[in-house]
Amino acid sequence: RGDLWMQQRKTAAAIFSRAHFNNSMREVFLAKARRLNSLLSDGQKTDMQRHFFNYTMDSIMNIFFGEASDQLGGENNSYATAFDDAHRAFLEFSIQSTLWFSLIQ
Repeated sequence: RGDLWMQQRKTAAAIFSRAHFNNSMREVFLAKARRLNSLLSDGQKTDMQRHFFNYTMDSIMNIFFGEASDQLGGENNSYATAFDDAHRAFLEFSIQSTLWFSLIQ
């Protein structure tokens, strides 16, 4: 277990290094922010939670996996869909578990 953790830690450390941030992440975040801005219309209601999720997933796909993604523009991405489904299932499980445990006490 320790060896696996160390390997994962080294991988994460390389992704979040200052050099990687200065050389890559900044440009990705700015490009995705410009993309988001281009989709917003003055005075129109919009689902900002959905936009921020898509912004985050587009950025992560580019930074972590080197894969171009345009969920902001409506493009489907199987990884983001799986992540969203897993997150929703975990949230539902957490709520149900909390309710169940409160009933048995």
